[in-house]
Amino acid sequence: MAEEIINELEGQPEEIDFDLENELLLIKMNAEFGGQVYFPEEEEIPSEVKFELLQSVYEFEEAYFSSIHAVIPVYQRLGEPYYLPEACLTDQGIVIEFERLKKVMTDKQIIFEYEFDYDPRRLYAFITNELFNERMEDISIPGYFKHFIYEDFHPNIGEDLKRQSIRFIEEITGKCVDELYNGLNFKIQSRNGMINGEEACKKIRDFYESFDTITLGKMENFDVKIEEKSASVSFDLSLSASILFNENIVLEGRAVLGFSNVMQDLWLIDSISLPGLVI
Repeated sequence: MAEEIINELEGQPEEIDFDLENELLLIKMNAEFGGQVYFPEEEEIPSEVKFELLQSVYEFEEAYFSSIHAVIPVYQRLGEPYYLPEACLTDQGIVIEFERLKKVMTDKQIIFEYEFDYDPRRLYAFITNELFNERMEDISIPGYFKHFIYEDFHPNIGEDLKRQSIRFIEEITGKCVDELYNGLNFKIQSRNGMINGEEACKKIRDFYESFDTITLGKMENFDVKIEEKSASVSFDLSLSASILFNENIVLEGRAVLGFSNVMQDLWLIDSISLPGLVI
């Protein structure tokens, strides 16, 4: 009788203690990779789901650490695809070949990105002359993509400062003055000397909150000047402001924002000249 029971049990699938397996996986990951995994406390996740997630994380970490010393050129990672030098291609050919190379990279789990618009010839030349020589880990894990961003290699400070200036004006017209402080330098140039960022924000707030509404009309004709540690962005600015029961007031003219290079790629505003606003 006992033998019959044993035979029946042997044919049944073994039950898994998922809670125990999860604890063992967490200990193993911490011991091998020095990492820890946390699950949201506010959500009750079934133990078997946690087990599947932890297994996926462990497999990824295992594959990553096993290949971390296998560093190869991007061109080799792509399988050394055929390509023509940039100088040998027409403008139309550059566009076609640029799109082809981007697809080759995507197929090999490499994503090439850029924040601003550039001539395709410039990007194609960068890929074939520079990016192909960059070294990367030889990792092939489903769902894992390596990202390369053009501006990480060639920062576009001018476009960054223009974008920062636009955001600054949009925050003012949206009356999100409290958010301005993050983009201001510790000291701001005023007509009476240097003031701190908080004082500058208060002056801006007091001026623009004196209107019931303020809307952005236009920002155009940007001129960016960059020196080693300082820069300025000037542009034509038009704002439409209104006070209750009064006609709209148009504030327009040349606006100038000065910037200081605080560290590496971090530029903060240190002077402000806007139509109608005196700091």
